[in-house]
Amino acid sequence: CFYHMSITGDIILDRDYLINKISNKIYTLFGKKISPCFRKNYNVILLNIYSKQIFLLFKNRFCFTPGNKHYAVRIPEEIVNSGENFVFSTIRGLFDTDGNVFIDKRKAYLKPYPRIHFTTVSRPLFFQLKKFLENYFSLYTLEKPPNKYSNSISYNIVIYGHKQVERYMELIGFSNE
Repeated sequence: CFYHMSITGDIILDRDYLINKISNKIYTLFGKKISPCFRKNYNVILLNIYSKQIFLLFKNRFCFTPGNKHYAVRIPEEIVNSGENFVFSTIRGLFDTDGNVFIDKRKAYLKPYPRIHFTTVSRPLFFQLKKFLENYFSLYTLEKPPNKYSNSISYNIVIYGHKQVERYMELIGFSNE
């Protein structure tokens, strides 16, 4: 049997994160050294994980079924039901990888106006995050139809304004600089 998982990212934007954070975390937790693979013609960096132990952990404990996840990924129930701290840590990781911070400097605002923005193509993940985050923040959510850049519907969550961004930093924060 073949036990394989891949973590992919942008060859430039995600390189440091995948190599220095994810790869090192896998080594620390499992003693498994992961070497990155670069596909320059696709602008992708891959971490290929060949480990029965890690594969079965994700499959059995976290209910990740083998195959492509991007449209159906969701936060495992074990994490959802394990308390705020675990959920906040999971959200931090999600926003670190698929989120961004935007400062709007238009003249309509007296001072620069901050937004934290998250995008996913997974409808189940979007609704999980929306339901949880609505308990702490006023959210702006948006469903974008496919366009010339993407063949998929994308789901967006925005946390906006100085007070809400400060609250996000207190409760969840970022792991990235």
